Amino acid sequence: MDTGNFLATVSAIKNHEVPTMDTLEHLAGYTQWANRVWLDHIAKNHAGDEYLTKMLAHIAQGERAWFQRLRGEKLDRNVWHPLTLPLVREQLDENSKLYREVLHKDRNRRIEYARSNGASGAARVEDILLYMCLRADHHRAQMAVHLQRQNQTVPHTDYIEYSRSYGPVEIPRE
Repeated sequence: MDTGNFLATVSAIKNHEVPTMDTLEHLAGYTQWANRVWLDHIAKNHAGDEYLTKMLAHIAQGERAWFQRLRGEKLDRNVWHPLTLPLVREQLDENSKLYREVLHKDRNRRIEYARSNGASGAARVEDILLYMCLRADHHRAQMAVHLQRQNQTVPHTDYIEYSRSYGPVEIPRE
């Protein structure tokens, strides 16, 4: 995605227009990339930092919970299970497969689901996918603040870095 397309996407979001599937594919690719960069950074530099591991596990488990909702599966509402980094990696691998699966189905489909507090909710698939990407970015920012407060190096996971490094990456269709 070039900068012009990215700015058009930002403008569309500000005008309450839903991004196109192409944009969602790129955001999902970025989300998966950024999660991997963080995973590798934590494993290499902060393996003993419980907060970072807990937050990355929460990102992975939150995605899993949304995929369970999207697939009509029984929901594991606890998205705070303690996981080791190898288990986080396994969950992120599974989530990548599920992103590919869900991105190429009917994104306008509206699903009803139970929220984590038990209340009922409903949303379109593409809105849920957009939320999942934004949610992960929010939690990665919390992780960055945690490291900054300790004067530690934060991995560079800005979207533009992903875009410069990988260009318009397509998620393989299976």
